[in-house]
Amino acid sequence: MMPSFTDSFARVIARLAQGKDAAPASNTVQLIRYEGPHGSFPTVHYYQALLPGMLPKGFFKDKIVLIGLDVHASPEITRKQADLYNSPFLDAEGGVMPGVEIHASIVSNLLQDRALVPASQTLNTIVAGVLVMGVGLVGFRRRPAVTLATLMAFSIALAALSYVLFAYYSFWLSPLLPIAAAAGLYIVQTAVGFLSERQRAQETKRAFAQYVPAEVVNRLIERPELLELGGEERELTLIFADLANFTIMAEKLEPRAVVKVLGRYFDAMSTVIYRHRGTVDKYIGDGIMAFWGAPLPDDQHAEHALQAAIDMQSRFDKLARQLKKEGGPLVSMRIGIHTGNVIVGNVGSRARFAYTAIGDAVNLASRLEGANKAYGTSILLSEATVRHLKDGVPLRPVDSVMVKGRTDAVTIFTPCADAALVDMSRVALDAFNARDIDRSLKLWRKLLETYPDDGIAIAFVHRIESLQSDSSTAWTGAVALDKL
Repeated sequence: MMPSFTDSFARVIARLAQGKDAAPASNTVQLIRYEGPHGSFPTVHYYQALLPGMLPKGFFKDKIVLIGLDVHASPEITRKQADLYNSPFLDAEGGVMPGVEIHASIVSNLLQDRALVPASQTLNTIVAGVLVMGVGLVGFRRRPAVTLATLMAFSIALAALSYVLFAYYSFWLSPLLPIAAAAGLYIVQTAVGFLSERQRAQETKRAFAQYVPAEVVNRLIERPELLELGGEERELTLIFADLANFTIMAEKLEPRAVVKVLGRYFDAMSTVIYRHRGTVDKYIGDGIMAFWGAPLPDDQHAEHALQAAIDMQSRFDKLARQLKKEGGPLVSMRIGIHTGNVIVGNVGSRARFAYTAIGDAVNLASRLEGANKAYGTSILLSEATVRHLKDGVPLRPVDSVMVKGRTDAVTIFTPCADAALVDMSRVALDAFNARDIDRSLKLWRKLLETYPDDGIAIAFVHRIESLQSDSSTAWTGAVALDKL
């Protein structure tokens, strides 16, 4: 803070120069308003004043003359002995100014009534508080770069205001304390934010490393806004995979061997899911629930899910043959796929939660997995999923099913690369849906002549024969899923 001069030699000089008696010191705190850097006042060397003819006649008339030591003009005097004080100006000498020149500035201030009046401590505190609060609020809502830009804008505005008050109103409002306080808050906020982001990134990595590939976890850490905590509605494609004959396998193997087999199974299937950008939701006994489209958006979630299901079956066939060679029972895997809107996010309690999907679409995907048993298929997908697919994967229509709680039937399909089988099946199914059950029966039986183990044809032959043998049974184009 600059020195004040409430009671000083300069005040006495100024009063005498005005032709008044020296007045007692004022209680008003005033600061020095320097007239300029060193050399702003005219100076003469002592010998010029003492030797005749060195200065014009009357040079000191009607002037206030202050006599003092100026080390700048007396290099023979060491700086340690010099009457020098720090000033707000920088020069080659380090910004110091002789005491006599400082007295001259004080006298000039008093004579012109230009002394600076400092802002009160209360006003300084209020200004600092406003600046700190403004930067703090921005820091809580915006990124550090935006907060820094806000801090700089506020600092420039405060510095400009301080200059205007200083230059035109002789009022000194120091911008240093408010800016320093706001800058300190910014540094603390940035540090806390960095540590919080780092902790959040570690928590995200730990939470999702079990469910999604490492590159997905890294993207979530880079863009946390993609992860809507607490649940949001999204359209996902869901998969349920389950082992057939698992109970028989578990009965023939020791518990440790069962766990080992399940570990190999889960590891192989999860690897395929990850490769196709899927998220493993959970393992349920010998089942797997996975979905596509969260936490990262995926415009091709249905295609990726179906391709993953096909690759899972291919990978499982190899695993099943290995298990058979090792003396294990022959097992197979069934997969159900459905696309629909669900609530996905971190669900649970504060003590324990999991990233999962909830909704009717989850239930339907699970039911389609179980329906494979009735048709002898390994993959069943709903028409909702088919609508999202391109024409690259050949599909075979299987049946129309009714889901409990829904009024509309759902057409289900299975992947099939045999074009002849797909065509024969479609014709027979069209006849059945047209209620021409006799023709449909003939077509299904003809299909069985070529494909004697076709589970879909066998299921329809049994259904049609039941309709023909029992006249009380009403024809329905769709079968209830809970009856399969």
